[in-house]
Amino acid sequence: IMDPIVPGKLVEQNGGLTFEVRSNNPTSLINLYQDGTLIGQNLGDVASASVSTSIPGKSYLSYTVEQGGNTIIDSTYFLVESASNIQDVPAGIEPGITVVNSTTVTLCLWAPFKENVYYIGDQTNWEIDPAYQMNRSTDGERYWITLAGVTPQTEYRFQYFVDGMFKIADPYSYKVLEEDSDAGINPNIYPNLIDYPDETHGNVSVFETDMEEYVWEVQNYQRPAKEDLVIYELLIRDFSFRKSFTSVVDSLDYLEKLGINAIKLMPVIEFEGNDSWGYNPIFFTAVDKKYGPANELKRLIDKCHQRGIAVIFDIVPNHSFQRNPYVKLYWDAGLKRPAW
Repeated sequence: IMDPIVPGKLVEQNGGLTFEVRSNNPTSLINLYQDGTLIGQNLGDVASASVSTSIPGKSYLSYTVEQGGNTIIDSTYFLVESASNIQDVPAGIEPGITVVNSTTVTLCLWAPFKENVYYIGDQTNWEIDPAYQMNRSTDGERYWITLAGVTPQTEYRFQYFVDGMFKIADPYSYKVLEEDSDAGINPNIYPNLIDYPDETHGNVSVFETDMEEYVWEVQNYQRPAKEDLVIYELLIRDFSFRKSFTSVVDSLDYLEKLGINAIKLMPVIEFEGNDSWGYNPIFFTAVDKKYGPANELKRLIDKCHQRGIAVIFDIVPNHSFQRNPYVKLYWDAGLKRPAW
């Protein structure tokens, strides 16, 4: 399939679209179909046909190539755009992932100056579906969708498809899957990590309702006065061979004997790749999986508090790198920086 070159292409209503298929055999009989209806045919190595784009919604394109007694079949799809439904965000919903109840989640993306957004993910089989076009707020700045029928304690993977150009994870994700890095996550450090989906590219968000919450043992921790702090700065990557939150927990006897009463963790929020000091952040509300699950970080904090040890987070809120959703959405290629 030469055109449309990617599945899920968005086209304007009554806009031009050509379906083109090429074969490596100049004596092929190529048949082209739109939603099962023949729209073009040719004997040769190429066939093309104009596609109807008069009706908003999803349409399937398929072909058969007959050559030497064999038949090859493939298909793709496209969407004729419709205007976003204009409706204000429900009360109490902030940008990010809001668990309404055990079976309902509302997702909200702040994306000024964008024209349309689709939710794609496990629930859409990673296809763009008109039923999952997100609502647009009356001020035009936020897009949102409420997902019902969610199975509790089940992880769902998703992205936002913005203006037919950008696939991004939710900027406020608490767990992010990375296309090129997850294969390097040690399964002993992060057990049962959900697979990165083969059907997409770029960072992927995860949400779950009724997820297992960490039960804090220390409820009344009092941190030391600033003038009394004795701080140990710690990069988990270099602190121990196992490079994990658990390895720091296992080393608290050693750290306590040093006489410290605070640990400053070099950045553990989601950074690009797996091998980093952490000063290349891309998601500010997600824990980097390289060091283990978020609940293991909470356990580390809890165990430190049991010993009177404070935990200080080194964070970098003043810059983001190119896999950050907002950097991606608003990148100015000419200036090589975000547009604003």
